[in-house]
Amino acid sequence: MGFDYGLDTSGHAGAQESALKCLASMGVLGLVGLGARENKPPGRANLLVSNGQTLKGILEGDSDPDEFLPQLLEYFQQGRLPFDRMVQTFPLSQINQAVAAVHDGSCIKAVLIPDEESIDETG
Repeated sequence: MGFDYGLDTSGHAGAQESALKCLASMGVLGLVGLGARENKPPGRANLLVSNGQTLKGILEGDSDPDEFLPQLLEYFQQGRLPFDRMVQTFPLSQINQAVAAVHDGSCIKAVLIPDEESIDETG
């Protein structure tokens, strides 16, 4: 039992450990970010070997954008990839709050946008 595939983009060692525990035998866990240097990737190598699980480091997305982006949009339209619920925007002036939200886990992906005043000033 468990998931065949998992994906962690947080770089948080605890989240990666949890994702690994949820994998089925022969499951694959993709790691987009490793996080802070003191965090280690999931340290269950003996279980990985015995269950045939795979950890895959993902660099720069590891995808063909011409194929992958339309596929992601299709998943979104089908309701299978709710990325609109994963992204939270913050004005640039609230960068510290954005960083805090990512660190405390209340936000999956923080996106900074220019403040209204700076848009008005630059035209």
